[in-house]
Amino acid sequence: MVKHIYLFKLKEGVSADEVREKLLTLKDHVPEICELEVEKDFKHASNSYDLCEYITFRTMEEYECFGKNEYHDGIRRYMADKQESGIKIDYMV
Repeated sequence: MVKHIYLFKLKEGVSADEVREKLLTLKDHVPEICELEVEKDFKHASNSYDLCEYITFRTMEEYECFGKNEYHDGIRRYMADKQESGIKIDYMV
């Protein structure tokens, strides 16, 4: 199993709810996704990120398909205008 976790710091004025809804559409367009969660931070500490995207894949091949998926590429372009910064980790279990 492959896990992909991405934390997003959004630009000032960007709606976390709107971005969350957009990210959740990945599950409808990327069949390789096994599980998808996108949740908002509630603490809003100075070192907090605004959103956490958590995705699991059954195999490395499915993870690699996700990386090449056209819809996912569109989400990357969408996020380029919305996020100030991001940090991620991808790992196998």
